Amino acid sequence: MYNKLEKDVYELLLQSGLSVEYEPIVRIGIRRIAPDFRIGRLYVECTCEPKASIKAASLSKKFDLLNQESLLEKAIVVTPPHLVGKYRFYLEAEVSVVSIAGLVGALADGPGEI
Repeated sequence: MYNKLEKDVYELLLQSGLSVEYEPIVRIGIRRIAPDFRIGRLYVECTCEPKASIKAASLSKKFDLLNQESLLEKAIVVTPPHLVGKYRFYLEAEVSVVSIAGLVGALADGPGEI
């Protein structure tokens, strides 16, 4: 695991009984992307990056690529509580942005449309 947030998210996903893939390599044309977690067509990205505008742009590109290939049903970004508002501001409304405390609820909300 890259950092404590990813480790904590991974443990929570496993405790929820989900079949989780960690950093799956997804090939889209000649590109390869590696989301933090994949659960079917649901993708979870974890970030502690304080520069939300920059990181959100790269996450949006990743989610857009997955969506263009019909690989994305729902996108969730997990970040520390003090960054949730910043990431919600910069990411599309269809992307669920939560702290780890809100992850189970975001998973239960069902698919979102990107």
